[in-house]
Amino acid sequence: MRSFRAENVSAFVKALLDCERQDAREAFLQLTDRYPIALTRDLSQAKQWIRAHARGTERFGLIASSKAQRLKPHAIDIRVDVDPVHWFLNGKEDTRSSYYLEDAATEFQVQGLELDWACVTWDADFRFTSSGWSFHDFRGDR
Repeated sequence: MRSFRAENVSAFVKALLDCERQDAREAFLQLTDRYPIALTRDLSQAKQWIRAHARGTERFGLIASSKAQRLKPHAIDIRVDVDPVHWFLNGKEDTRSSYYLEDAATEFQVQGLELDWACVTWDADFRFTSSGWSFHDFRGDR
């Protein structure tokens, strides 16, 4: 999200991806009051948190990596294209809108568009290991 609340997010993300724990911790502490971030393994809890924090017409939605092939057991299938017109423009009463938190858009589908609140679902394609970040591509049975 590009906003006055996001001024320290880039520093936090860079430190996190560079595995600089102390810098990430300091950046997170600087942004947490104005840019809330929550982490959970429970998708229902994440959706409830987003709905509870969004106010008025603030738009929220479900996002997943375009390589997130193993989220299907959680009813998230990134192979199903979202229609950006319905997803970004329709209201809370439309099941096709981002507000329903049912259809996940990929990083490519939301590129150039903005959400006030994002529920980012994480798959095994990008993992943190004892030696740092590890990238994986799910193919067939491996």
